[in-house]
Amino acid sequence: MSFTSQIINILAGYDVIKKERQLNQSLSEKDKVISKLQGEHVRLAYKYENCNTQLKQKESECAVYVEKNSTLEAELEQIHKQFLDLENRFQYFQAKLSQKEDENRELDNKLQDAVSEKERLQAQNVEYEDKNNHLLSSNKQLNKEVSCLNNQVKALAESISLKENEVSDLSQKNNSLSESYCVLQKNLQTASDEIQEIKLINKTLELDCKKYIENNNQLQTRNKELQEQLDEVNLKSEEYINQNCSEEEIKNLEKQIQKNEEEISSLNRTLTIKEDDIKRIKEENKHLIQAIEDERNKIISLSTKVSKYNNLNNILYEENKQLKNRVSILETKLQNENISEKKYSNQAESFINDSLEGMPQNQENNIQNSIDSTHTNDKPIKTLSPKTSKSVISKEQEALQLSDGNIVDFPEIVNNASDTTIRSIRYVYNEKGEIIDVDLFFQKSSAEEISHVSRMLSEADIKNGKYWTCGICRSRVKIAHRRYRNDKESLFFIHAQKNVNCPWTISADKSKDYYTEGIDIEELTEDEIETELNSDSKVIYRNLKLKIVSLLNSEKSKAMGVAEVCIDKIIRSNSPYMKWRRPDISFNFKDRKVVIELQNNNVDLDTIVDKDIFYRLNNIQVIWVFGNGEESRYDYMKLFNYKNTLFANHRNVFVLDKQAMEESTLRDELLLKCNWLDENNMWKFTIENSSTNGILILLNELTFDDEFCKPYYFDANEPYFKKYPEARTEYMDTLISREGLKKSIEEKWVNNSLYQDALTEMRKSGSYAEISKYGDLWGFRFNTKSLINPIFTCEPKLQDNKFYKVTFNHKLGIVDKFGMKIVDWDNDFDYDNIYYDDINNCIIYIKDYKAGVADKLGNEIIPAIYNSIEPWSNGIFKVQKENRFGLVDLNNNIIADIKYNEIGKLETGRAKVTITHPVQSWRQLENYIDNKGKLVSKYSNLNDDYFLVQEFGLFGVSDKQTNIKVPCIYDEIKLWVDDLVRVKSNDKWGVIKVSDNSIRIPIKYESIGNYIHGIANVTYVGIKSCINIKGEEVVEKRIQLQNTLVKTLKAGKWGIEDKNGNEIVTHIYDEIGSFRRRLIGIINNRIVKLDTYYDYPIPMMGKLENEENNKYIIAVAGLKCYMSVNQLHSFGYSKNDLFDKNNMCDKLGFMNMNFHTGSYAIRYLDEKNLTRMLSFGDRNSNFALNEVVEGYIARIKRKINKSGEKRIVNVTVKFPNHHMTLVSVYDFTNSNKDIHNYKLNDSIKLKKIGFNDSLDRTVWEIL
Repeated sequence: MSFTSQIINILAGYDVIKKERQLNQSLSEKDKVISKLQGEHVRLAYKYENCNTQLKQKESECAVYVEKNSTLEAELEQIHKQFLDLENRFQYFQAKLSQKEDENRELDNKLQDAVSEKERLQAQNVEYEDKNNHLLSSNKQLNKEVSCLNNQVKALAESISLKENEVSDLSQKNNSLSESYCVLQKNLQTASDEIQEIKLINKTLELDCKKYIENNNQLQTRNKELQEQLDEVNLKSEEYINQNCSEEEIKNLEKQIQKNEEEISSLNRTLTIKEDDIKRIKEENKHLIQAIEDERNKIISLSTKVSKYNNLNNILYEENKQLKNRVSILETKLQNENISEKKYSNQAESFINDSLEGMPQNQENNIQNSIDSTHTNDKPIKTLSPKTSKSVISKEQEALQLSDGNIVDFPEIVNNASDTTIRSIRYVYNEKGEIIDVDLFFQKSSAEEISHVSRMLSEADIKNGKYWTCGICRSRVKIAHRRYRNDKESLFFIHAQKNVNCPWTISADKSKDYYTEGIDIEELTEDEIETELNSDSKVIYRNLKLKIVSLLNSEKSKAMGVAEVCIDKIIRSNSPYMKWRRPDISFNFKDRKVVIELQNNNVDLDTIVDKDIFYRLNNIQVIWVFGNGEESRYDYMKLFNYKNTLFANHRNVFVLDKQAMEESTLRDELLLKCNWLDENNMWKFTIENSSTNGILILLNELTFDDEFCKPYYFDANEPYFKKYPEARTEYMDTLISREGLKKSIEEKWVNNSLYQDALTEMRKSGSYAEISKYGDLWGFRFNTKSLINPIFTCEPKLQDNKFYKVTFNHKLGIVDKFGMKIVDWDNDFDYDNIYYDDINNCIIYIKDYKAGVADKLGNEIIPAIYNSIEPWSNGIFKVQKENRFGLVDLNNNIIADIKYNEIGKLETGRAKVTITHPVQSWRQLENYIDNKGKLVSKYSNLNDDYFLVQEFGLFGVSDKQTNIKVPCIYDEIKLWVDDLVRVKSNDKWGVIKVSDNSIRIPIKYESIGNYIHGIANVTYVGIKSCINIKGEEVVEKRIQLQNTLVKTLKAGKWGIEDKNGNEIVTHIYDEIGSFRRRLIGIINNRIVKLDTYYDYPIPMMGKLENEENNKYIIAVAGLKCYMSVNQLHSFGYSKNDLFDKNNMCDKLGFMNMNFHTGSYAIRYLDEKNLTRMLSFGDRNSNFALNEVVEGYIARIKRKINKSGEKRIVNVTVKFPNHHMTLVSVYDFTNSNKDIHNYKLNDSIKLKKIGFNDSLDRTVWEIL
């Protein structure tokens, strides 16, 4: 764009060229409308001319008649009147015809619509008939199905009545069975004896059968031998006969044969009798087996209760055994040391005090009270004299002696469920509705599969999830186990809920209480909890807990990060569905809460799953520990609940056995023995491969699983899943996120009737200290224990960092959420407000609306000169001044300039900062700083010499030594050429030289393209053009025209310039041609007639698309044009002469243009045609409206009509100034002049009354 155009745009206040383009477009649309109207005008004029012709013919006829007979004037007048009447009638009929044509068009449209509607209705009718046929067939089928269903309903009704009768009979039978239960129980022993007798009889019969079979075999052998003898006798007989034996000998032989045959027949009869006896014995045996099976089924139903009592007896036996072992150990100690009761008591007290050293005072008091109450309730200990009998040896010592004092391997983890278990529930349905045979399930499944299923079913008690159901009543089931004295264990399914009405329900289902703590413990008060803790079953593990607490409170443990060690401390939850749980030991380890649960035989799976879920919801790491600190045998790991813990904890186990306890005591820190299953389900550490059965680890060697809260030493799941990928899929299907778990439990809980009560209790309690009030004073308490007496004169305010600000007589202090004093309120501070910074162990204070930093004693560290201060990292604070943020250290040294709109929190070694865009003030830019406040910049290669630098989302350039060459103030930077780069700022592009940061091309373009072959495409104010490396506009293509004009291509658009480069036609057209000495532009596939004239053809580029109807269809800038094949051939050219291999031709020109129909003919322009002037057309500017001019007829054009007559269509009038114009026959007709009356060189006077733009012709009136 020229400088003049820019000045014009600035003065006008808008883009003049764009406005001109819009006006030209509007004018072209109006021109089209006018051209349509003019075409209609021409058509009407033509009709009018025909009418005039007819009229003049009549007039000429009348003139002939006048010449022939002047006497007929009267008749002529009459004929003239008739003619006028006919003319009127003709016009009437013409209007009527036009009306009829409109009506016919309307009727034609209606007819077409009717035909379309008919076709649509026919199609719908066919479709409806098909649907009707389909519905009829479906109806018949449905009728059949309905009749069938009715029959089935009747049959079902009959079946139901039969079933009701059967239920009634079964109820009666159930009553009778209940009555016979007692009788059967009495006869149990008798039945057992009879079974033994039957078994003996059965064995005797089996022996008899074997004897009969042996006899039978012997008889068959004897029979064969006799048969062989008979054959021999027959052979000998023949020989004797052949040798002429005597008759006496033959008779003897015959008698012998007869005797042998009698013996054989006797043996056969005996064999038949024996076979019948065997069949009879088999039938009797079969009946006896059926009778035994019936008796066994009766005994199974009776033995369930017996097994329950055996179970209880086992439990009591084990507890009694443990108590006896403990008594024997105490007796042995008393005998060996010969101590008195008082001395023993003092030593026990001393041991407990040593164990409690370093514990919080409140926890120490609780434990001491618990132990005191234990001694109070127990009977006095008697001083026993030494016994001469053999000392008692514990199981652990016995196992150690049997292993020669060495450790033993952990037992193999396999499915060792008893195959002889009689299971009440025979089959169940899994979560997919598939039938699972219970016996096959426990026989075929691995220990891990059983563990996963059992955990899933137990979790269903607490949360919504997958579950299995009973095969009869479809109630939820879960897996239970029973342990026998011989360390055998049986696994079976039981109903998940009590008192289920099911034929497979056993008495254990109806009486067992599955929840020792449950999800809604409401019955226990604090006194009841204390009493329950001191029960005999809990005291057994008290010494072990005290020993672990002592180890966790050691100096080594504290240095490791162990703190706040508690024993049997209740942990409360804010969740309404799981109120509290009481772990054996709880403590804080670094930034985590950790609990230790001691697993023993009495801890069932429901309790394990319940606690796992509780701790996970409250983000508490749980370590399940096996062993009691004294044992050296591990057979308990074969049990169902221990295996479940193993597989739920990354296949790791943690054991506190004798070795681990001795080493822990020696090192004065807690050590756990860890082992895990490898991918082959074998223990990692064995005596054979490692000379040990586990590795001793410390707490800080554990990996804490923050999602599932299950710490582990080695993730053994990964190698196992790698070997068995299908196991990973099954395992992942059972997992659920913490949020999902919480939501699932909530959904289950809200349907529980105790929800509202639990919600109320949750609101009353919390896991931290509570604010208490006495009168007008406030303090802190936890449950019923006071931590800080009510002394504060204002209610404590909880601050953002979870510390309370307290006020004591207008003096400020800080208390943490545990009720511990952080900043003493008995101070000389004179601050308006304070906040505790636990990162830097100091306080942030406010004085006169300014913030500063001081230590806990009030000594100033950073003066109060900032609007706000908050801790950012260790030793660094974020400060604010006048709405800008920066960073300072403890010495008030500025380490990050106070220029940022915001500085975020430090996360993973960096923090987000924001500033305002240097140009677009509404934009906020983001970047990061490191933990020292240094801005983080991103570098990427721009070329071999420079880096592209990014800060705050803005770009700059640096050299390879990261020295900034172009500052980071641009929205985008792209390499252009050499050390020139394109830069974008405020949505405008320019070019900068990197070496000196100088602007080489102004930043004003909407776009700057790649620099290719010395030019680049640019866009400025919506106008596309090309520039060179200096930013000067250049021409892409030039076509030399006549009269020193040039057709030029800029930015893909054509225009016309003069020899000085002045723009005559703006470069906005896809192509430019000429017709009737007028320029024609093509833009967006549309023709635009320009008000610029050129006397010669202008070549255009076109592409051949196809050939049809003896015409070449050619696209010129997207506009469809045609070229006559015959005409091309008449000039001696072929298609190959015009078009290249891509079907392109660059020498095409307009030949004829019908703007009304949109038909455009083109021709081939050879060198001669390019210099030959076009046929002229008038210009609207040649003559003024109503101007009268005079000239002579220089040419008369005639045209042959259909009848073969030559008709004059127009004349060419030449004026004295050598201008010429065409005068159409219609102009003569409209002027009531006969064109036939004019001859060549006749003078003619014309008046301009209009201009036909579509035909480029002046409309004349002949004077």
